[in-house]
Amino acid sequence: MHAPPPAALAAELLARLEDNAVPGRAAGEKRYLRSDLHHIGVPLPAMRGVVRSFTRRSGQGLGHAELVDLVTDLWAEPVHEHRSTALLLLDAYAPLLRPDDTALLEDLLRTCATWAHTDLLAPFAAGRLLLRHPRQTTPAVLRWTADEAQWVRRCDALRAFGYAPLPVHRPVAERPEDGPYLLTSAHSPFFFNSEFRNLGPLRAKEPDPVVELHPEAAAREGVQDGAWVLVSARGRTVRMRARVTDTIAPDVVVAAATWWYPERGADGGWRESNLNRLTGDDDENEEMGSSNFRGIRCAVRPEPDA
Repeated sequence: MHAPPPAALAAELLARLEDNAVPGRAAGEKRYLRSDLHHIGVPLPAMRGVVRSFTRRSGQGLGHAELVDLVTDLWAEPVHEHRSTALLLLDAYAPLLRPDDTALLEDLLRTCATWAHTDLLAPFAAGRLLLRHPRQTTPAVLRWTADEAQWVRRCDALRAFGYAPLPVHRPVAERPEDGPYLLTSAHSPFFFNSEFRNLGPLRAKEPDPVVELHPEAAAREGVQDGAWVLVSARGRTVRMRARVTDTIAPDVVVAAATWWYPERGADGGWRESNLNRLTGDDDENEEMGSSNFRGIRCAVRPEPDA
């Protein structure tokens, strides 16, 4: 199956983008991005949807030469959504890219003029090409690292510090002594991160820190729905109220994040129920400096005399 000519495909994509434009969005997005490009007001999820539909229909049979011509056509006009769609296409058809396409990617980087486009290109089309052909593409990527152009350097900022340009999964070190359950965390819909627990109407919706566990886990640990429990890991313990639910897996517990008690004064009793106390430096993500809040082994037991 052969795809239509690139010019016809570009016209089809542009028409679909216009159909997804949100009235009044363009000006606000242009201000937010501090962009010199023209904006038509299409949200990124809608652009992704346009590209997904395209790959299933008109884009079947697209070859390397047609892809390059299509991306070049879309990039030619200084329109934010046209260029975003070009980059999303490169990601969708990343297996077609070849090592010598680093020249194309570099041209796009030099004319990006916005972090929004660099960040659509660097970890996806460029990153995938680097991982598939590291030997052939590394010289170009290393050159980008030292380039005077801001957006070219940004494309490989992580590698400049010795890290992989794409995320690499590293399993959390198992600590059986911490307990049998996988602890994850979630923010309450009634608060914003750690804020607003001092507002009575919101606090009434969720007065206590909650940890959810499966009925099988609750039965195994002797935990009653609504009872106070102790959640422990790495030798530290926090206090929470149990919510027994079958909406999670039997070996997982989901605890409320960033909890404190503003009614207790300046200290806020933050040590009592703050899930952050169960994390450790050994969980830290070296590249970004963030801690692991989604994969910690823990134990749950009823609070004595609660």
